[in-house]
Amino acid sequence: MVPPETEEASRSKFDCSELRNDGDLDLALLATEHPGIKAFGKAISVHLRDTNSLLSTCQPWQEAGAFPQEALATFRSAQATAAALLKEVERLDSIDLDDLKPGWGDKATFRMARKAAIGFSQHVLDRLDGLQGVLAAPVNKIKQEQAEAAAAAASSSAAPELSLQEKYRDKFLARKAPAASERDGAIGPHPAKRQRGAPASKAEVEALLQVIRAKTKQ
Repeated sequence: MVPPETEEASRSKFDCSELRNDGDLDLALLATEHPGIKAFGKAISVHLRDTNSLLSTCQPWQEAGAFPQEALATFRSAQATAAALLKEVERLDSIDLDDLKPGWGDKATFRMARKAAIGFSQHVLDRLDGLQGVLAAPVNKIKQEQAEAAAAAASSSAAPELSLQEKYRDKFLARKAPAASERDGAIGPHPAKRQRGAPASKAEVEALLQVIRAKTKQ
């Protein structure tokens, strides 16, 4: 969870209440049969519903003063909804009045209907912009935390996994070395002693022959 940014931010709460159509939009949409106005009426209805859903999602986070990881998805949805609504407004504003057919109503009526539709859309866009402003700082922290976690995970996975023998190699060698020395000391002969029955050296043979010759001359 991301803590509130500042005490000032906590005092100036963003209005997350439901945004409602006061009826003027419906009257404007009924004033003309222009297909562009009718299409916009359906589109604004969907965007209004989505906007209110985002506002209700953000409201408890703002009241609690903490924003969960889901705030990132809410922020992106607010961006997408605002972009889609702005395209609808641009499409409505680009309608050429000279292309009006008699059955769609006169130019004055169409202008009134379009002005009311665009005016209401501006209220929705303002609320979406405000919602993005509230979420901007917490979302930046969430992105930073996610980037740090991903970097740590990548660094951990890059390190080779050692076997148990490799991890404790020094301890294994330290335990085997004294055992070998003790075994050699118990079995091996003393270097200064010659075992009984072992062949005599050349010096020992010559010394023995000199003794025998000395005795035979006597």
